[in-house]
Amino acid sequence: MKLATWNVNSLAVRLPQLLSWLESHPVDAIVLQETKLVDERFPHAAIEAAGYTAQCFGQKTYNGVALLTRGAASDVVRNIPGFDDAQTRVITGHYGGLRVIGAYFPNGEAPGSDKFAYKLRWIEALREWLRSELAAHPELVLMGDFNIAPEDRDVHDPLGRADPVHRRGARALSRTPRARPRRRVPPLRAAAKDLELVGLPQPGVPQEPGSAHRPHPGQRCVEAQRAGLHHRQAAAQESAPERPRAGARDARALNARVRDATSACPSSAAIACPA
Repeated sequence: MKLATWNVNSLAVRLPQLLSWLESHPVDAIVLQETKLVDERFPHAAIEAAGYTAQCFGQKTYNGVALLTRGAASDVVRNIPGFDDAQTRVITGHYGGLRVIGAYFPNGEAPGSDKFAYKLRWIEALREWLRSELAAHPELVLMGDFNIAPEDRDVHDPLGRADPVHRRGARALSRTPRARPRRRVPPLRAAAKDLELVGLPQPGVPQEPGSAHRPHPGQRCVEAQRAGLHHRQAAAQESAPERPRAGARDARALNARVRDATSACPSSAAIACPA
């Protein structure tokens, strides 16, 4: 079975790109994030003409998720049961013997903010719900936009983004001599790792011996995204004009070109799952 995930950042704008991508990459199921459409405006006719059935859960301007499958999905659930949430972030359905969960994790913004606290509560609620889902559906995949960088290599500019959300904080990376800070696990990465305790392997982490032939779908998705990001970074660096190093200003300019190259490509990653 082939699965995919894509943050489309407005389905109304990117519907042609989605249809074109599905034509060239006929996956069995795809989950979308940030559709930014109320359900009444979801383009069911265009999706059905492409050979897919859609389950949607949206709102105006923000958020919004959808599950597209080759056949009709059953036992559809919207959002996290038992968690009071006005935002449309989770769509779940059963298809092809697989429980598919598409999630758009909250952004969280700055540590200490209300949005950051909401994100941690949201992840905690997701973790507790996943326990019951895994008990009822052992064949389960969680996909989507996690809004978490599991490792520094998943950030296009680890030094520039070295704040408490991603690493130890900018002070820890200062060149000024001072006492070496004690390394701690940032709260979002700790929350992501907690999903492993539920029974979902953490994306990017090797599986138990003997299971190397069947890596977890989330692992392959992350690795595919990493490969795409690193390929675009290398391409941007190769296309940059040759010039002597001139310090941080040139580094920031290069990072800006990398970001431009990255934003020009879809953030989806198709993954093949063994039957």
